[in-house]
Amino acid sequence: MTARPDLDAMPVVSSLGDFDHRSGMLLERSIFNHRRVVMGLVAAASAVLAIFAVTKSVLNADFERMIPTHHPYIRNYLASTAPGCDRSGPPACAGTRSPRRVSAVAR
Repeated sequence: MTARPDLDAMPVVSSLGDFDHRSGMLLERSIFNHRRVVMGLVAAASAVLAIFAVTKSVLNADFERMIPTHHPYIRNYLASTAPGCDRSGPPACAGTRSPRRVSAVAR
């Protein structure tokens, strides 16, 4: 395998003083000739975005929003654990046990 001739013509620059700062396209020159400014802008943007993300985040340990409240078992559970329900005797909460449900359990 032979080396490309255009790569052989490019000398290796061992010192930054020997480097031609006018080489390359405009975008390439602006990024690589101003590395510290570019790194500072990236660090500042990262800090601003991190502060924005931290101030908008909310710690929420409430799992009830993830419960499927439309499911019949969950509806029955939520109705039986509502304030004012007495689970020791007959159901005191309305909707805790429907007649259709009681007849299905009795079978």
